[in-house]
Amino acid sequence: MSIFTLATELGKAIRDDERMKRMEAAKKAYESDPEILALLTEYNVQQQALTSIGDSGNEIDTDTVTRIQDRIDEIYANITTNPLFVELDEAQTEVNELMERVNTTIKYNATGEMPCTHDCSSCGGCHCRPRDAICEGDAMGIRRKTPKKALIQCKRRICL
Repeated sequence: MSIFTLATELGKAIRDDERMKRMEAAKKAYESDPEILALLTEYNVQQQALTSIGDSGNEIDTDTVTRIQDRIDEIYANITTNPLFVELDEAQTEVNELMERVNTTIKYNATGEMPCTHDCSSCGGCHCRPRDAICEGDAMGIRRKTPKKALIQCKRRICL
């Protein structure tokens, strides 16, 4: 199988994953909601009004700017607390995490090196262990209990 055939199969598997389906459904619901659409339209209008005040070259009326900014903040709060936005945001976060794990798995299998994610989710943390210590990190969801000296030593000194 060629790399691109495998990539196509991987893409189809990701598309069929429940996390991706959840995100697509949440996106569709968010983008078709009349209340959200009205808020987004008003948000854009208010942003344009604020920009035009600054670009006008005239003296800036700080009271008007404050009122517009307060309205922008209110609209933003209404959008980001809307259950459809919250669902989309959570679903997108899950898809992002899935894609990061897929990319990390590909890199690990291609290079033998586990990229450092800086959040310790892929390795159990950046730490220095004696070379013969037992590694119990969770790399790519696979539990390992192997003498450290038998594993590839990561240049960033993280447990693989």
